[in-house]
Amino acid sequence: MKANPDTSVLEIGKLMGSEWKKIDAKGKKKFVQEADKDKKRYEKEAAKYVKEHGEIPKRKVRAKKVDSKPKQKRKPSAYNMFIKDRMQATMQKMGTTKVVEAMSALAKEWKGLTTKQQAKYKKQAEEAAVC
Repeated sequence: MKANPDTSVLEIGKLMGSEWKKIDAKGKKKFVQEADKDKKRYEKEAAKYVKEHGEIPKRKVRAKKVDSKPKQKRKPSAYNMFIKDRMQATMQKMGTTKVVEAMSALAKEWKGLTTKQQAKYKKQAEEAAVC
């Protein structure tokens, strides 16, 4: 961790696993013995706990909430309809596959439209909301 502070926990786990596979049985012996010793210690402590307090409580797994009603989609806005209509053409015109770049250009284009030009998309949004 100190050598690679930017490395994620998942990647560190993978690195440790690959290192463990490289160690021969003689090298692993020390760690296996230590693990066995710790397992025996845990079993003694668990038995003592059971005598004093009863069974060790199981971890509760939260059940996922099941919605009886399916989620309703929000009605699209005029801007949504504009984006849907112009996205492919804008991406082709710009020669990009990056949606972020196209969205930036479309947002500027939307702001430049007059109210009359936006009315077309407002009408489409109202019609889509009825369906």
